[in-house]
Amino acid sequence: RYNLIGFAYKENTFSVGIQACQLFRDGIEVRSSYTLEPDSLTYNSQIGIIATYSQLLPDLFQLGIFKDMTFGANIKFLTYNIYDTQSNLGIGADFGIFKKNIISFGNTLQNKYYLDCGISFLDIISPQISYDSYPINFKFSLINNFTLFPQYLVENRRLTYDILSLFIDIKSSPAINIGCGLQYYFLNMLYARAGINT
Repeated sequence: RYNLIGFAYKENTFSVGIQACQLFRDGIEVRSSYTLEPDSLTYNSQIGIIATYSQLLPDLFQLGIFKDMTFGANIKFLTYNIYDTQSNLGIGADFGIFKKNIISFGNTLQNKYYLDCGISFLDIISPQISYDSYPINFKFSLINNFTLFPQYLVENRRLTYDILSLFIDIKSSPAINIGCGLQYYFLNMLYARAGINT
């Protein structure tokens, strides 16, 4: 089973978050020989804790290509326990840069298209865990966004619209891997998502 708990906080120029997740499987048979009956049952538990911080570049640097640019970093702690083997605590880190509105045309009063782009360097500090390794790799992301069905709420003096997004992720580890997904944001609070990963 997969257990997850997390917390996130966002302001206009920065966001922070933390999450803890566990992959757990029990009922694993332990045998002294594959031809014999199980000697006992054990479990496998993998635990990860990830702390995240992202920051919009200060106004002083919001010029030209740096406009609407955000940088962020993760620090992660990984460990696992299976049978009588308890791993050490592995510590790792990721770093990324995200740029909004690389291409933009139209307007939100009608329909608008805008392209966001991000580059992530994963495991720039690689968690050193017994019997496992995490080589550094990168991920390149393109997010195509379309605003739909704009409505101006006179009573709230607020413009609302749905957003249809097409995500394309290219990851380098261990071989080139491409993932695509669709996301539809509507009613100012709900998301519908679907995707595929090669």
